[in-house]
Amino acid sequence: CMCTHDITWNRRNGANNPPHDIFSTFLIIQRKGKLYAVWYNRSVYFFYCRFYIVFSVFVLVCLVAMVAFAILIAMGIIKPIHNLNQATTEVAMGNLDARAKVQTNDEISDLAEDFNTMAENMKNLISHIKEDEQKMRRADLRLLQEQINPHFLYNTLDTIVWLAETGDQKRV
Repeated sequence: CMCTHDITWNRRNGANNPPHDIFSTFLIIQRKGKLYAVWYNRSVYFFYCRFYIVFSVFVLVCLVAMVAFAILIAMGIIKPIHNLNQATTEVAMGNLDARAKVQTNDEISDLAEDFNTMAENMKNLISHIKEDEQKMRRADLRLLQEQINPHFLYNTLDTIVWLAETGDQKRV
């Protein structure tokens, strides 16, 4: 580790020269009028450098993993909502066969199931209304036909009576 020693400390311990070995570095620094001897072991320094690099890589990997995890969670939330939104847009444009395909087990799937039920009910109601309108048209047509038949029969009989009164027996 990095240690700061006053030069007088080395002299008190009987060492006029700082400790040196192959992996040590010794610096003399002057600050605020005092001389300081700074000694650090290069192997410890390299250990801290490696530790710093490994720790930095670990933190970076953790950050990337957290971002990837956050994106997965967000997509798990956004995708079902997007599917439901597409289905509602299709139904709003008149495609009553559109259904929301949500395969989760949460509130969004409940909404999708209710939406699908609502779309199916709308489709059934519209088909019932169309059938009822066709029945009404047929009934109106029959009513008109029944009104026309007696009138036609009355006009035919009236024409026969008129021809008989005029003496045209052949045409009667």
